Amino acid sequence: MKRLSLITIMISFFTLAAHAQVATPYLDASAHSKGPAAVGWRYNGIVSAYAGSVSESKITTNRTATADEVEVGEVTKTATLPTLTAAYRGEEFGAELYYANGIKTTGDSEWTFATGIPDWTNKTTETQDDLRLNLAYVFGETLSLGLGYWNQKWKEEVEGDVYIPTFAPPPAPLYLPFPLDGDTTINKSEISLMVSWRLMEMIYLAGGIENVAQNAEASGPLDYDDNSWSNTVFGVGVVVGEPEESQFRVEYAMSQSPESIKEGDMTTTGDHVHHATDTTYTSLEAKFGSFLVTYRAVKAEEKEIDDTMEFIVDEDTTAGIGWMPFEGFSVMAYAETSKKTKTMGPSESVSEGSGYAVSVSWLF
Repeated sequence: MKRLSLITIMISFFTLAAHAQVATPYLDASAHSKGPAAVGWRYNGIVSAYAGSVSESKITTNRTATADEVEVGEVTKTATLPTLTAAYRGEEFGAELYYANGIKTTGDSEWTFATGIPDWTNKTTETQDDLRLNLAYVFGETLSLGLGYWNQKWKEEVEGDVYIPTFAPPPAPLYLPFPLDGDTTINKSEISLMVSWRLMEMIYLAGGIENVAQNAEASGPLDYDDNSWSNTVFGVGVVVGEPEESQFRVEYAMSQSPESIKEGDMTTTGDHVHHATDTTYTSLEAKFGSFLVTYRAVKAEEKEIDDTMEFIVDEDTTAGIGWMPFEGFSVMAYAETSKKTKTMGPSESVSEGSGYAVSVSWLF
C-alpha cells in the first residue's frame, strides 16, 4: 500500500519469538509449528507461557547509497499478556493452539537535514494479535496430514510531519508540513494443508500450500481492495535419538510467496500490494536427558516490484537453553536478535534489536 510504504521507510520494528517449523516439531515443545503436519510428530502435550523484553533497539538510516549510517531513533516493545501455546498429542491425532494478544511496538524517529530544513518527526505504534490452530492426523506412523488456520490482526497508528519544499515567492515559507497522522488496520487469515512423510524413522520430508486472504482499512478517503494469494512450503528434517534420553534435530524449510497486487483507481481505492517473498527457516537442537540447547533462525526476503528498488529483508535469531523433561515442569531462557532492512530507492532504513525471553511450561 502506497501510504504504508512511505511510513515504513522511516520506521522498522523489532520482532521477538521467531518460532516456526514445517517438517518436524521443535524439541523445545513450548515453540509452535508453522506446518500443521509437524504437530502429528509431537511427543506429548504441553501448556506453555512465553514472555520477552527488548533490551536494546535502534533505527539507523542512510539517505543515499554512499552516505554513512546515522542513528535516527529507537524502538520499544511490550505485550499485554504472555504468549500462550497449548498442545495435545494422542495416538494418532495431534492439536496445537497458539495465541498472542496486544504485542505492541512503538518507534520514535527524528530526521535532521541541512540548515533551514525542518526536522522530520515520526512516531509509529504497531499492535498485533495472533491466533493459530493446527490439527494433524498420523497414518501408519509414517505420514502426518495437517490442517492449519491462522488469523492475524495488525494495526499501525502514525503521528508526525515531513516537510515538502515549495517554490512560492517570499514571504511564503520554503517548506510546508505534510502530516503523517493516520492509522491502517490489516486483517489476514490463512488456511494451510500440509503433509510430513517419515522415512527410516529419522528423516522427514514435508510440503504443502497456504491460502491467504487479506483486507486493509485506512483512515481518510482511500480504501483498499481485498487481496489473496497462495504460498508454497517445503522442508526437510532429521531427528535422531529417543525423547526420554538424548536427541538431536536439524531442519531446513522454505516458504515462497508470490507477488499479488490489487490496483486501485486512485480516487476511491488505493493499491493493495503484497511483495513476492522467500522465507527460510533453520533450526538446530540438542537434548541430553532433560537439558536442552536450541538455535533457530528466520530470514524473509522481499522481491522488488517493477524495478522500484523497494523491498525488505527481515532476519531473526533465537538461542535458548534450559530444562525440558519428557513430562513435568519446564523452564527455558532465550537470547534473541533481530535486524530489519527497508530499502526504498537510494535510501535505506535499518532497525536492529536484541532482547531476552523466558518460557514456563507443563508437559504431560
